[in-house]
Amino acid sequence: MVNPIDVVIVGAGLSGIMAGKTLAANGKSVVLLDKGRSVGGRCATRRLSGGAADTGAQFFTCREPEFQAYVDAWLEQGIIFEWSRGWSDGSIVDTRDGHSRYAVRKGMNALPKFLAEGLDIRDSTEVTRINHSSQGWTIEDSNANKFYAHALLMTPPVPQSLKLLEDSVIAIPDDVQAALETLTFNPCVVGLIHVSGDISLPEPGVMQRPHANIYWIADNQAKGISATKILTLQAGVAYSHQLFDLPDEEILKKFRVDLEPLMGTEWTIIEAQIKRWRYSQPAHTHVERCLITDAVLQSGEAAILGFAGDAFGGPRVEGAFLSGIAAGNELLKRL
Repeated sequence: MVNPIDVVIVGAGLSGIMAGKTLAANGKSVVLLDKGRSVGGRCATRRLSGGAADTGAQFFTCREPEFQAYVDAWLEQGIIFEWSRGWSDGSIVDTRDGHSRYAVRKGMNALPKFLAEGLDIRDSTEVTRINHSSQGWTIEDSNANKFYAHALLMTPPVPQSLKLLEDSVIAIPDDVQAALETLTFNPCVVGLIHVSGDISLPEPGVMQRPHANIYWIADNQAKGISATKILTLQAGVAYSHQLFDLPDEEILKKFRVDLEPLMGTEWTIIEAQIKRWRYSQPAHTHVERCLITDAVLQSGEAAILGFAGDAFGGPRVEGAFLSGIAAGNELLKRL
């Protein structure tokens, strides 16, 4: 067998990228495998109608000093900008709380792309099966490739990671399995709508209504990432459950009806797309920033297996970022 990689990371969202950077900076060989066409996971930006729209995470906040150091550097480099310090709910009430909300120039996906520079990342690569032998992990992908590694880090949404391990007949300790099964996620149905006509949203081009069917409405042109007026609409959790399996056309009709009381009828949809996030945001999170364990193998051998992502330590961009660093550091102790 060829010399194994130190760590194969499944998923090239923020957690996977930061784990990879942490390991690579300490001399470890790392390969990241991601089924998407681009890195970033839910830090996603989509192109349409000559413009762009953020489809997943819309902004991020900063609570931890460790993350603040990165944020300050990104601000100085001009990669990100302070978008707002609060959002309007469409009423006359001022909802600004003084906490910075940061956005990314050129769209949220530009941040993970920047962070991923220099890493060995294979996109459009879906992991189909995982095996283990006395020589280490064997990871097979949809392109008929095999990767061999001493350690394996799973960073997709936890239900997807558990399903892949189950399908591969890889068992983990009962207490770890039980803990991971509590990490459930909420869905989100997103509408991207290129519009013309008289539409205006409260500064800075956003309306956030926590208890409404469409809880988030943002103008990506006002945000500064789109040459055309493209709205991002995000349905609330209950509404997303109702809409998730409906045809795109029916979802768009419902979104139009939901918008008319807010924006009237003097506008036209030029182009529209629907994006479904089955695992949009963790409903429950793990108390630690990552989880490193040993797979239970029929041979009785130990196999280093890790889990990281925004379900570990906080359901935010910041949580995903710091989870990756934590996982990288914990794996360094085990390798």
